[in-house]
Amino acid sequence: MKAYRIAATAWPAAIALLSIVAFAPGASGQQRRPAPKRVLTATADRNGKVQVEAPPAGETYDIPAVRRAAEGGDADAMCVLGRAYSFGLGGLPRDPAQGLKWYHKAADAGSVWGMHNTGFMYHTGSGTPKDGQKAVRWYRAAADAGHAPAMTNLGSIYLTGCDGLDRDVDKGVQWLTRASEAGEVQAMTNLGRVYLTGMGVKRDAKLAEKWFLRAARAGNASVLIDVWRAYADGKDGLVKDPAEALKWAVRAAEIGDPKGMLIVAVAHLRGDGTDKNAAEAARWFRRAADAGEPMAMQALAFMYRDGEGVDRDMEEAHRWMNKFQAAQRAAQARQPGGPGNATAEVGRE
Repeated sequence: MKAYRIAATAWPAAIALLSIVAFAPGASGQQRRPAPKRVLTATADRNGKVQVEAPPAGETYDIPAVRRAAEGGDADAMCVLGRAYSFGLGGLPRDPAQGLKWYHKAADAGSVWGMHNTGFMYHTGSGTPKDGQKAVRWYRAAADAGHAPAMTNLGSIYLTGCDGLDRDVDKGVQWLTRASEAGEVQAMTNLGRVYLTGMGVKRDAKLAEKWFLRAARAGNASVLIDVWRAYADGKDGLVKDPAEALKWAVRAAEIGDPKGMLIVAVAHLRGDGTDKNAAEAARWFRRAADAGEPMAMQALAFMYRDGEGVDRDMEEAHRWMNKFQAAQRAAQARQPGGPGNATAEVGRE
């Protein structure tokens, strides 16, 4: 079964992952095979304060079927029941203490996700007072079984500390490194943030770049945009540096990220971190537009209309504006309220 991740938005942060196996009920109420593991995130700041992300809207379970399986000894079903109680899903009241009870049962039955989630509950203080020692014990049990998300969380809890557990930066980095080497993308991202911001370690731009690029190539290109924003705004302990910011946007663009391409284009258009160069801006807008970025399509329309960085061409201007408006309508159709009309216009000759 494949795991999918709902990306964390806080930055910089030590990220904790909460995941269980979800059962999808059949039309007759019979239990089907487990659905893909669903991975939620929580963010912890430097002081260890944790905020847990809510589950996706509309998530439902056939609770009677899940309960029968759990009471019959199915550890995956125990995890699902724990999740349902933790978040008040499937018609159950929200009861994190009951959630912890079922995660404990799953852990005792040998489920690594049960061990992981039990550790998570102690880590975040869900259904129980925070207890760093118990969190580490359960994370370690899962990690020793080769569970990379648990390794990631061990790294996070050691880096930030938790009630009853002092910070231990060396152990934190060691566990994040083990998780990263096991292919855990969030651990790679966290290591990059640790080295970039000097979170208990000496800042090391080379190591930060190494882990950020590995995370990006493994599917988390958005982290490069996060670094661009931090340098562009001078946030999170970093000195505002438009030129350094642009380097990170270029890295994102070079691995095919449309947002990175758009940022690079705007930088060349405005002269942010580089000399103004309308032709180079148009080249990057074109790459971003070809990759499906609507705002780049609109920018190209205006550049062709005004002859900025390209030869003036009203036919091309209208073509790109039509593409932009079609992309806008498609996006609006996916939103509540249905399709709308884009308001930008190219103008007439």
